[in-house]
Amino acid sequence: MTPPQKHCMSAVEYSLADIWAQALKLETVEAEDNFFNLGGHSLLALSVIEQIKLRLGWIISLSTFIQYPTIRELVTNASQPTAANSERLLIRMSKRGRLKPIVFVPAIGGMIFSYTKLARHLSANRSCYALQSPALIGQPVPETISLLAALYIETLVSELGTNDFHLVGWSYGGLVAFEMMRQLGTDANRKLVLIDSFLRPEKRTLPDEEVIFKAFVDDLLSQFGMQADMPEGTSRPQALQALAARLFGARANNGDAQSFEFIERMYHAYLANQQAMMACQCGAANVSAALLFPTESNDTVAHWRDRVDNLEVIDLQGDHYSLLNDKNAAQIATATAAYLDQPAFVEQRADAGVQL
Repeated sequence: MTPPQKHCMSAVEYSLADIWAQALKLETVEAEDNFFNLGGHSLLALSVIEQIKLRLGWIISLSTFIQYPTIRELVTNASQPTAANSERLLIRMSKRGRLKPIVFVPAIGGMIFSYTKLARHLSANRSCYALQSPALIGQPVPETISLLAALYIETLVSELGTNDFHLVGWSYGGLVAFEMMRQLGTDANRKLVLIDSFLRPEKRTLPDEEVIFKAFVDDLLSQFGMQADMPEGTSRPQALQALAARLFGARANNGDAQSFEFIERMYHAYLANQQAMMACQCGAANVSAALLFPTESNDTVAHWRDRVDNLEVIDLQGDHYSLLNDKNAAQIATATAAYLDQPAFVEQRADAGVQL
């Protein structure tokens, strides 16, 4: 008899699996695995529940967690219509360590999901935090990258009580992190890691909203490792339904309106960030940065070298969306840790004052 095929996990199930794997110190966790059979116990469950609240915004009691000890059961019976914390811009992804903390700056979609694998590999001896879009907590999104960077800096200094941290940004997150570094000022001990982050020196025209919405759908599905296969002619309500189903699984399939509202907030973040990115003109900064790049691109490297005094370019294997998955996160973590741990030197330059 052919064994039954495993049910494909939704995005929130992937997030839960990553939280469990980090807590249980396992490489992978499946949706049908029992937390307690994998070595979990009540005290560890409390830590997992805290991370679920921080990352997904779900409020779950210990008794509920014990009642539904698999990811599939938890999602089916106790899931909530959100895939992000709705109260905080700054999310703690790991506990404190002896090394300088890392702050991940969100990509254009505004969520922290893309950094979960990387944070697990980097969290053995340092704290890892992630910022998320203001749109996800019901706040307006700043109109420019410069204003968004200022908001993130204010949040970090207020909540961490210091500006002593490193910044890591993938894709659009690299642009925002670069502007944060520029505003923070020269500090040879603060470093920036740019992961496949493209820099375009000129302003561009914003596409029409139909094109932007399709790009949003493709970007979101690709981040979750799902095929971006919406057929031509798919209406916006149909696309939202499909996105909600892939994000939330059974809850969205049952027509939960709040799931669609959450995706609308995500789209608002994406649209605002697209507008800011199209309008930005990147100036120079006296910073140390590493550009982790998967393919040879002389233009991208040259554009960053024009703006970063001390740039180290590190070749990677993988494409834009696969870089931060299970397979490639380890190589990025190794390269990131090696770069952050080496001494830095920053020269002063005269043109380091242009805002984005």
